[in-house]
Amino acid sequence: MEFAESDLKKILKSTINLEILHIQTIVYNLLCAIKYLHESKVIHRDLKPANILVNEDCSVKLCDYGLARSITGVETAEMIIKSVEPDEPMEDGGNPNASMGGDSGQA
Repeated sequence: MEFAESDLKKILKSTINLEILHIQTIVYNLLCAIKYLHESKVIHRDLKPANILVNEDCSVKLCDYGLARSITGVETAEMIIKSVEPDEPMEDGGNPNASMGGDSGQA
């Protein structure tokens, strides 16, 4: 297993003042990593500073692929959105008593 010196969350919370070249290098490497994932048809779904490991030379590694999903076979973003949305909204607007035929308890 490879070792990373820190994560982006610790770097951002620390008192270290990064030079603009360091920031540009970290951002560039992060974008390259995300591009590689997406070209491999993988979506990370949990990118946050704590999941971005950074070494002293500004190399970046992504970690925590627990929520990652493959998008092989998905042709459009609309297909992803439809798989997350509920099938149909409830006709009664979400009133649990309406489907049982009882009144709502209001006089």
